[in-house]
Amino acid sequence: MRAGPVEGLRGCPAAVPRTPSLCEHSPCMAEESNLTLETASPCVGTAFRIDRPPDAPVELTLVEVKDLGPAPGPDLLGKPGLRDKAFALTLRGPRTPLLPQRIYTMTHATLGALAIFIVPIGPDGSGMRYEAIFN
Repeated sequence: MRAGPVEGLRGCPAAVPRTPSLCEHSPCMAEESNLTLETASPCVGTAFRIDRPPDAPVELTLVEVKDLGPAPGPDLLGKPGLRDKAFALTLRGPRTPLLPQRIYTMTHATLGALAIFIVPIGPDGSGMRYEAIFN
């Protein structure tokens, strides 16, 4: 995989290979990611692990992959979009700890390590739900 900086925020992908586990102050990096609607869909029901040293790891389960249609066109700088299709992931974790909105490095058995920007969207009957948008 190749990585390079992205100018501006709009074209910034939500999944990039990164360390350390919490990347809230890292510069945004783009990659030629294999995370697409088609590669994420078969992973519904599988676990993504977030290591949070010194705290205990948190496991999130992918509960939905939603097609959001064609990805937006060029960004504000006129650069083409990074994806053909926009999509959303909904993940579910325990009610506590509540993970604040930020980029987390998640490890998945098939997809490997991905840095994904997640936002808590509220609890349901089974735990706390989080969403990641890819466009």
